[in-house]
Amino acid sequence: GYTLMTNDPAPFPVPIFVINLARDHARRDHMTASLARLDLHAEFVTAVDGRQALPPAYKAAYDPARALRTYGVPMWDTEIACFFSHRNLFDRMVAEGIEAALVLEDDIHMDPNLPGVVRDLMANPFQDWLVVRLDSKRTQLHQPPTDRFRGTQVAALPGGGTLHRLGTHVLGTGAYLIRREGAARMLAYSRRIF
Repeated sequence: GYTLMTNDPAPFPVPIFVINLARDHARRDHMTASLARLDLHAEFVTAVDGRQALPPAYKAAYDPARALRTYGVPMWDTEIACFFSHRNLFDRMVAEGIEAALVLEDDIHMDPNLPGVVRDLMANPFQDWLVVRLDSKRTQLHQPPTDRFRGTQVAALPGGGTLHRLGTHVLGTGAYLIRREGAARMLAYSRRIF
């Protein structure tokens, strides 16, 4: 008999989902090229379009009073739609038993180290996490002014990266790794959104 020998690396450890508006072909092309450069394969998931009429159930889940109390401004329909684009993926993960997934929005710029970071996170002995944010809009996380923003290091990764549990919330959903249990908790927490 013969054995097929290959230099191909191990398959990527989690499915990759890219959230993309059906009408935004330029962003889809951008992500297709970015993924190809990193030899990654993803499923494009149609985003909820906030420029179209939102389904009544989405509007009913929105808590405008809490949004005003918490952030001082109401959510726009496009923000509600973005939220439900992610929430629909959480529903799918739970329903289909997807143990973990990498979720990407279609307007990010992927660091060439992304595949290695995800592989390191999935193989790391420290597995006490439900969601790992790989992107943030908060500059304080990139250049922390205080320990509160730096967080507490919980693991070192072989490639030189570190995993931190933050003491602050993180804005942005551009790229994150999420486990099925994390998706289930997000679904339970987000029955009312703000």
